[in-house]
Amino acid sequence: MKRLLLITATLLAWCATAMAQNKLEVTEITGESFDVVGSLNDAADSRPVIQFIVSKTMPLRFYSYTDPAPNFDTPNDDAYVTQNGEELIYTWRVKVLPENKADKRVIEIDAFNYDRYSLNVRPLQPRDRVVYRVMDPMDPIHNTCYRQNRNKALEEIRSCNYRQAQNLLIQADLCTDIKPEEHKENQQNLDLVANCIEFRQRADQAYESGDFAVALEYYNKVVSLNMNDEYARTQRDKVKFDQGYRAEMLFAEAKSIWDQGKKMHKDAVVKFREIAKSSGSSSTYGMLANDYVLKWTQESIASVNKPHVLTYEWRKDVPIGLHTGKYNLHRAGGFFQIDLNTKIFDLIRGDGRFEGKENIKSTVHPEFNIAFGWTIHLFGDKSPVWIHVGPGFTGKFYYGNYLEKNYPLADDDKLDETNVKDDKINFAPAISPVAGITIKWRFLAARVTYQYRFTLKSQLKDFMGTSRVSFGVGVAF
Repeated sequence: MKRLLLITATLLAWCATAMAQNKLEVTEITGESFDVVGSLNDAADSRPVIQFIVSKTMPLRFYSYTDPAPNFDTPNDDAYVTQNGEELIYTWRVKVLPENKADKRVIEIDAFNYDRYSLNVRPLQPRDRVVYRVMDPMDPIHNTCYRQNRNKALEEIRSCNYRQAQNLLIQADLCTDIKPEEHKENQQNLDLVANCIEFRQRADQAYESGDFAVALEYYNKVVSLNMNDEYARTQRDKVKFDQGYRAEMLFAEAKSIWDQGKKMHKDAVVKFREIAKSSGSSSTYGMLANDYVLKWTQESIASVNKPHVLTYEWRKDVPIGLHTGKYNLHRAGGFFQIDLNTKIFDLIRGDGRFEGKENIKSTVHPEFNIAFGWTIHLFGDKSPVWIHVGPGFTGKFYYGNYLEKNYPLADDDKLDETNVKDDKINFAPAISPVAGITIKWRFLAARVTYQYRFTLKSQLKDFMGTSRVSFGVGVAF
C-alpha cells in the first residue's frame, strides 16, 4: 500500500512539473538602456513613459487596474511597438497617479507559455521614463556567467546595496564569457556604483557639518543616478526641511544685529554669508541674505569713496579757476565751476586802457566763465571715472570806441577817430555749455573739461573763439 502511494505521488509531481509554465524575469534597466530604446515619438508629451524590451519571439500583453489597457495591435500615441534588431520595444504612456495612489500601480505581464508576472512600478512624475527588460531566465542567451552576475548586481543597485553590487560587478568582469560590449557596459555600471557610494558619503559628511547646500547637491546626484535610492530621497527632504528651519533662525538673528545700526552691519554680514552658503544662493533666505551682503558692500565702497571734490582749474588766457562738486557712486551729483583772469581785477579797479586795433588779437582781455551741472558715475562701483555735463556762460570785455556794427577782429572794423574814448568798456557774451571727465582715486582728483561757445553777437565770434579746454587738479574728501 505504501509503495502504491509513493508511486502515485511521484507520478502526480512529475505531471505537475511537466504541465507547469515557465517563469518570466523582469529587470529594470532605466538609464543604461536609453541608447537602445532611442528617443520618443512625441517628446512634447509630458506624461510618464513605461517601456519594455523583449525578444521578438516573445510577444507580450499588459493589464493594469490603474491605467486603461494599452492596444499595441493598433499603434497610437499612447501605446506602440518598435523593433530594434532581434528585440521588440513596447512604449506605453501612462497618467500620473494621485499622491495617495502613486505607489499602487501594478502591471500584469502575459507571454504565451509563461506564468503571468505582476510588476510593481515605482511612483512616476511627469516626464519620467522607466525601462524594463523582460526575458526567460532559463534561456541560454541570458544565462551566461556575466549576465547572471550583472542581473544580480542590478537588483542590488535597486535595493541600494551598493557594496554587494560592486562585488558582483567585479565578479562579472572576471567571467570568461564576457563580450567586449558587455565589458564596456560593466565598467559603466561600476562607475555608477562608485559614484553613488562617493556621493552618498559626501552628502552625509556635508549634512553632519551643517553645509546643507552641498549635502543637497550630492543627494540630488545620487537620486539622478539611482531613482530607487529611498535613503537619498529621504535625506534630501530632511536636508530641505533643516535647511529652511536653520536659515529662518539665522536670518532672524542676523537681521536683529543689522537693525542695531551701521556699526553692527559687518557682524551681521558674517551671518548673512553663512546663510547664503548653507542654504544656497537660489533659496528664499539665500537671496534675502545676499541682498543684505550687497547693501553692506555698497556701504563699504561708499565709505571709502570721498564724494566731495575741490579742484584748481586752468585754461588758456584764464589761469585762475575753482571747481567744487559732489561725485556720488549710485546717484547723480552736482558741480559748480568759476574761472577768470587777472584782467578782471584791473577792470574792477578801473585800470583799463585802449589797446588799439593792431593789438586786439594778441592782447589778453578781461574774461570770466561760470558753469554748473551734473556728475554721473560710470563703469561700476570700483571705477574711478565720472562724467560731468551742464550749461555755462562766458563774458569777455574789450576797450575802445568802435563805429556801429564794427567789432574787434571784424574784417571792416575801424575805430571812430572823431570820438575816441580809451576807457570805454564793451561786453561780449556767450552761452558756453561744458562736458568732461573726472578721475577720482582715494584723496586725489583730476578733471578735463571741454567748453563750446555760442557767441550771442555773430560779429564777435572770432573774438570770443568757438571752444576752450580746461584742466583741473585737486583733492577728494
